Amino acid sequence: MTEEKLIQLVEKIESQTRAGNLNWEGTATDNEFQATLGNFVLRVARHVSSDGSADFIINFVDKGGSDLESLSDIQLAKIARKAGGYGVNAYDLMESIFKNAKRTALGVEKALDDILSELDDLPPPE
Repeated sequence: MTEEKLIQLVEKIESQTRAGNLNWEGTATDNEFQATLGNFVLRVARHVSSDGSADFIINFVDKGGSDLESLSDIQLAKIARKAGGYGVNAYDLMESIFKNAKRTALGVEKALDDILSELDDLPPPE
């Protein structure tokens, strides 16, 4: 039952992150972002190995700082297979969470709007 809940949890985090409903922030660690949700903190990180491949990890932490669960894209894929396939592409799901969390934390949407505004203020090209 816990494994099915983990799949549901990651899918909901991805959809809420994609919708812009989670307030992701940067952390002191490069390539790690966190969002507070009630009494819990969600952390998503990207780890790049020496061969250049990336793994994504989500940590679920309580407000006291205790790690409740840690889940990588590889572990999520194994859980999904064990649960009968479940139609989950674990890597894409975790990558989406990471990329959208990063965009939110870094304010990419506002930066793009500001850059577009600056470009609109330039004279038209000849």
